[in-house]
Amino acid sequence: MKKLVFFLPDITTSGGVERVVCSLANALHATELYEVHILTSVKAETLPHYQLHSDICIDTLSCTDYPRNSFSKILWYLKLVEPLQKYIKQNSPDTIFSEGGYLSLCLALVRTRKTKKIGCEHINHKALNLVHSFVRRHLFKRLDALVVLTAQDQTYYQAFLRNVVLIPNFIDIENLFFEGSRDQTIVACGRLVNQKGFDLLIKAFYNVHKNEPGWNLVIYGEGTERHKLEKLTSDLALQSSVILPGFTKSIYHNLQRASIFVMPSRYEGFPLALLEAMTVGLPVICTNISGIDALIRNNENGLLVDPNNVTGIEKAILRLIGSSELRESLSYASRITASDYHVSVVIDKWQNLIGMTKHNGRNGI
Repeated sequence: MKKLVFFLPDITTSGGVERVVCSLANALHATELYEVHILTSVKAETLPHYQLHSDICIDTLSCTDYPRNSFSKILWYLKLVEPLQKYIKQNSPDTIFSEGGYLSLCLALVRTRKTKKIGCEHINHKALNLVHSFVRRHLFKRLDALVVLTAQDQTYYQAFLRNVVLIPNFIDIENLFFEGSRDQTIVACGRLVNQKGFDLLIKAFYNVHKNEPGWNLVIYGEGTERHKLEKLTSDLALQSSVILPGFTKSIYHNLQRASIFVMPSRYEGFPLALLEAMTVGLPVICTNISGIDALIRNNENGLLVDPNNVTGIEKAILRLIGSSELRESLSYASRITASDYHVSVVIDKWQNLIGMTKHNGRNGI
């Protein structure tokens, strides 16, 4: 039985990467072909936010809490190399997957004899600055493979890496389409950070609300920009119609009762939240950026608007509110698209990667 390790900073938080890792670990464990471990850089003080099978071990490097400023982050990641090296030597996993670009750079610096080192990049390459791109270009060559989420990222990395594998995110729940009456609710979800563009959505909703006062906007998630978004909501006098309820563990239930899903992101990798909304049959509005364009075809299974375009978001929302026929058409098409990303389809790609990847023999520092 092959031993697999998924390496990430903290499995107890409620981000998209943590959700993907838990779902993937559960799916691979269910095949009964692998011994699956989760390795965290900081000690897990609580249970994972997302469901994880009790037989999956959670190991830790017991490093200090994740730092805030950029310089401290660089030093923090470099300090992970030595304890990660020690962990691999003591536990001898067949394959270790590093979740995210920074951890993949750490893994690239580790020396291994037999353990295959596979990096998993969750951010679109267009969102990287010049320094991050330069470092990836040189250190990722020390990995045995790199997993990316979109065809655009695969093309980009193949220009300087040999083994770049395209495996999109997936959903592991089915039969979620809700056929009852839906609320007059526009919904969005994700971390409350600048990347997600929720400030744009709230500004767009200001004029939507003036035209359609019976509709509400609910944004699920938590993050560093909560105060900023709350102030914006207050400044626009939208406190009674814009709700920021924080995290929820019943996101599917909340999505099922809504009528429209909006993703106004400034950049994305391969957004799992969008895929979940499409699974429950929500008509979706998204910014036309890399990562999203892998899923959405404008006017076919969703509506696309230009990035940072408040007016475009507003017009798209009003268009959907004004046409139940368009909502139903996009709802049907989005469910068809989402079915291509079910775990039963995508898990074969992971098993092929595990079975076919060879250790390239390149050491770290």
